[in-house]
Amino acid sequence: MALRSRFANANRKTVRSLLVGDLVALSAFLLVGEISHGFDPVADAGRFALVAVPFLLGWAAFGSLAGAYSAGVLDSPRDLLMTTLLGWLLGDAFGQLLRSTAALPGNADPVFFAVAFAFGSLFLLAHRGVRLVVRLFRG
Repeated sequence: MALRSRFANANRKTVRSLLVGDLVALSAFLLVGEISHGFDPVADAGRFALVAVPFLLGWAAFGSLAGAYSAGVLDSPRDLLMTTLLGWLLGDAFGQLLRSTAALPGNADPVFFAVAFAFGSLFLLAHRGVRLVVRLFRG
């Protein structure tokens, strides 16, 4: 399906079903990353917000463009996988571009891009995979 038609095909039911969980999954990934690098996201919630928001916005925008919220995405494991990976690849790149500015903490290190893509994909696909399985079992 062409990129434009995927975006135009996004529907409210799919967005309601997936978006909050997607944002929670990505926030959990970013939270784990912050803690593993010695930052305390509770003590410095402002820093955590500056780290998280570019990636959450990137996912919401580019996940939608890639078709991650298109009607029927939960009907096809292949579509779910492909749209999630494409959307997160673009969303991760967007987040990295914003991190390369002086306004945000961190930088656009290529290693972090790869790590963020791998683990962000894992967290997103775990959430979305559970939603797919639940949908399949409910019929």
